[in-house]
Amino acid sequence: MQKRVRLIQKEMSQLMNNDDVEVMKTLDSRRIMDLEELDKLAERYFVPSCIGDTKSATIYLKIQERRAKLLGLDTPTRISMEVKTYDVTELNRQFELLQGNANGQDAIDLD
Repeated sequence: MQKRVRLIQKEMSQLMNNDDVEVMKTLDSRRIMDLEELDKLAERYFVPSCIGDTKSATIYLKIQERRAKLLGLDTPTRISMEVKTYDVTELNRQFELLQGNANGQDAIDLD
């Protein structure tokens, strides 16, 4: 494990000296390698987890969580919401003006 950590540290220090395109290529290839390793692990624990081995199921779920994190599938979704408030009196006035217009009265400026 320490050997792998040193390898990653070496790669990261090399990346700091390259341009962004090379950084992205290297990070993508690292991500692909990690996903392949997760695939191998998942294959080992999938069947036992399906037949009731709770330890295998726990490990399998952790593998899937890691996969989701690597792929960015568990990032929070930003939701934008706008709240509009209206004066009920003004809405009623505009509604009455529209009703009058619909009943054949001359067009009325709502402003």
